[in-house]
Amino acid sequence: MLKKTYFIAGTALLGVVSFVVTAPSSGALTLGWSLVIGVLSVLFVRLIDSAGDLPSDIAPMIMAGLVMAFAGSLKWLIGSATAGWPDSLAILTSLGTAWAMDVLLAGGGGNRQCFICKRAVADRDTFACPRCHQTICTRPSCWIARHFRCQLCDERDVIIFPTDEKWWRSRLGPRVMTGSCNNCYKEATERDLRACGRCQWTMCKRCWDYHNGQCIHCEWIVPDLPGELRPYLGTSALREPPRLGRAARR
Repeated sequence: MLKKTYFIAGTALLGVVSFVVTAPSSGALTLGWSLVIGVLSVLFVRLIDSAGDLPSDIAPMIMAGLVMAFAGSLKWLIGSATAGWPDSLAILTSLGTAWAMDVLLAGGGGNRQCFICKRAVADRDTFACPRCHQTICTRPSCWIARHFRCQLCDERDVIIFPTDEKWWRSRLGPRVMTGSCNNCYKEATERDLRACGRCQWTMCKRCWDYHNGQCIHCEWIVPDLPGELRPYLGTSALREPPRLGRAARR
């Protein structure tokens, strides 16, 4: 919330300054100033948003466009003799400059770019999300370390396990027809429940997927998980051979 306040205050301040600079100026100077505003907008957003909470891919463009629109509107309201088509063109120029500056900074130094916050990051500070396979940086607003997925996959509930019944039956046995999920507490009539291969606690398919195939009760791990999860689960998935429960062996 505080960053949004800074964003609004910064936009208003630059808008006033832009009005003061361009009100008595020619169209050429107005267009030149719009280039400056495009650069300043990118730098200002990066200054107040080091954690990537703002939509950094479009925030500088929004700021630059609003600044020049604000300055141009004030010129029209007071009936300035310099008001005219250059003010409209200045809005587009500031937008383009902000976009180009942001792309230039994001691609600088040969670093990769985070798919969510669009910031340049070194390879050692990135993850390959096992669900969407995009490059994600280590910022908490981008990477959910506890659940091994990016913020977007967490919000959209993106699955990683196949929906094929054969895949589930070979690893967790047939569907459990009674009881409830020990994670979301949905009944067997509402969700497809599967029993843990060690402790027999049941979870629905959705919760097994959400917890990356690890039982929330005994921490047993489903055998033969998708390869994308192996780097995050370590070798614990390989230390114990598959052991299905009584229901699975029938």
